[in-house]
Amino acid sequence: MLEIKTFVPKSHKIKCLIYGASWRGKTTFGWTAKDVIFASSENGLLSIADKKVAMADIRTLENLQELRDFLQKEEHPFKTLVIDSITDINNIIKKGIEIKTWKPMEKRMWSELSDKIKWILFDIKNIDMNVIIIAQEQFEKDDQVIDKKIPSLNWKLSTEICYFMDIVWYIDIDKNWER
Repeated sequence: MLEIKTFVPKSHKIKCLIYGASWRGKTTFGWTAKDVIFASSENGLLSIADKKVAMADIRTLENLQELRDFLQKEEHPFKTLVIDSITDINNIIKKGIEIKTWKPMEKRMWSELSDKIKWILFDIKNIDMNVIIIAQEQFEKDDQVIDKKIPSLNWKLSTEICYFMDIVWYIDIDKNWER
């Protein structure tokens, strides 16, 4: 017999995507999270340089996997992981595929790249921590020729990344805003 009950999460950590152009406050917002560690792939922590933030330097897919393993298996003081940025990690993995094959990306390789990013997102989604993923923005025109600002990733990942998240924020500066 079907039982209807009230859902009560045992422990839910927020998974959040923030995207926008450079110097819009994405990294600074990430720093405001509780007990944060940054997975920094773009040497882009200048805006919080005076904050003495914990960070892991991500230069390869293996670096990110090592950080994930550490955060899942070891004792640590961190409650929030900030990935800064998934756009750059996408490019790091793309470059790794091109170096491995010694040729520019082909259709099959784009699929491999997409699969690797999806696995990263799946793995990170399952870490028992809050996760903030930062991405750059890109512009896209849809079938009705409407300009859209979307996370800067390859192919359908620009929209599929949102399916892994609890919250998706686009951040920009309103130049018409007055104090």
